[in-house]
Amino acid sequence: MKTKMIRRTLAGILLIASACAWANPPTEVQLQDPMPGQALLYLVRISGDTETVTVLVDGAKVATLPQNSYTAISVAPGTRRLTAATSVGQERVTEITAQADERRFFYLLAPFSRPTGDFSLMFGLLGAIVQETINRPVAPSGNRVWTETQEPEAKGMMAGATLALPD
Repeated sequence: MKTKMIRRTLAGILLIASACAWANPPTEVQLQDPMPGQALLYLVRISGDTETVTVLVDGAKVATLPQNSYTAISVAPGTRRLTAATSVGQERVTEITAQADERRFFYLLAPFSRPTGDFSLMFGLLGAIVQETINRPVAPSGNRVWTETQEPEAKGMMAGATLALPD
């Protein structure tokens, strides 16, 4: 009897979850083409890093990106310096060479801080697994670096993100 009730409950949960997913499918991001003679850079912030980041190109502020957001900026061809600045200062500079009429994609990668304490001593193997997989906060000065990615991966990252307009 308990088994039937558990099966019905699980079936109900799966039905509700699939209905929610069907009712709210992720929207595909419509990408822009670069303006003639310019390069278009898509800059993506993935969730997990809660620090708001100011984006600089060649030392000039071009956008402010909160967690789980993206922007697109147009730049002239040539060598460009991408920097993410937080409340405690600038992070590492990523140098790129932009070509006219190209579209490129970068996401901001931030290392996660290690939790204090040793969960494996308290909870054995399960604690060790949790310690390695837990979503840990990032220190404000965590060596964030812009990393290039391909269009399909970038579109996947942007699907649930918010568009932040450039400054």
